Amino acid sequence: MGIRLYDGVWVRLEGSEQPARAFRDKTNPGLFRIDGLEYDVDGRGTRANPDAPKILDLYNLETAKAAGLDMRSPL
Repeated sequence: MGIRLYDGVWVRLEGSEQPARAFRDKTNPGLFRIDGLEYDVDGRGTRANPDAPKILDLYNLETAKAAGLDMRSPL
C-alpha cells in the first residue's frame, strides 16, 4: 500500500532525523507542503520539486503520540 497524505499528518523524510508535518496547500487542494516543498496526495515531489526527499513513512496516532508529536488539528 502506498502513501496517502492528509492535512496535518506527520511524516518521516529520507535523510532527516526529525519528523515533518504535511499541510494541504491553500491555493491547490491537490498539493501538500512539507518543509517548504510541494508533494502530491500520493507523497511524490511535484514537477516544481522533483528532487524532494522521499517520504519514508507516515506517523499513525500511536507512533506520533509515542514520539511526543502534537496531534491537534492544524486548523
